[in-house]
Amino acid sequence: LDVWEIGYKSTLADGRIRLNGSFFYQDFKDKQVTVQAVVADTVGTKVENISGSEIYGIELEGTVQITDNLRAGGGWTYLHSEYTDYEIFTKSANDIARIQLGNGKGCERLAGPNDSGLEGCKASFNGNQLERVPEHALIANVNYTNNLFDTGYEWYTEANWRYQDTRYVEAFNIVEFPSYNITDLRAGVLGDVWDVTFFLDNVFDDDTIKTGGSNPGI
Repeated sequence: LDVWEIGYKSTLADGRIRLNGSFFYQDFKDKQVTVQAVVADTVGTKVENISGSEIYGIELEGTVQITDNLRAGGGWTYLHSEYTDYEIFTKSANDIARIQLGNGKGCERLAGPNDSGLEGCKASFNGNQLERVPEHALIANVNYTNNLFDTGYEWYTEANWRYQDTRYVEAFNIVEFPSYNITDLRAGVLGDVWDVTFFLDNVFDDDTIKTGGSNPGI
């Protein structure tokens, strides 16, 4: 994986505002993918290397110290992902149909015989998005911290929110994980030796399916 990145870090308003940003480009060589294959006369999966894929994007983040006790922050990430050199040789009508459904290319040309003496089709994933890569992601948080009377301890309360865009389950680019929003709350007491935290995750009970896998050919 070759990575190029250019960005900036800044502190403004006597340190009360912090703004950071970057643009990056990632070039994958021999990316590992899981593919369907016939192994010992049965259908299974195996890991192969493909020639090329890339991701480029933008990251922006900022923090504002609104008062001595109140702080807010947030961030945004944009990702563009693409297979740039990913072709397969296949005799599977299932593979060809799913590639056709995903990018409209299907069987680009007849090919063969390959090293195993089989004839089939050359099909391409080029132009498809990488699996499990969201185009947009957002985060935001607010924190309030203050002294707990004259005890030497501090108390705080905090809210965190995050959003993730849709992501394809696999390279065929057919099935997607839906986008989701999650809000978490925290509150607690902080000391030099110990602290106590109360938390409530997923306040609004979002039950969106966030991850999973697919069996070969299903």
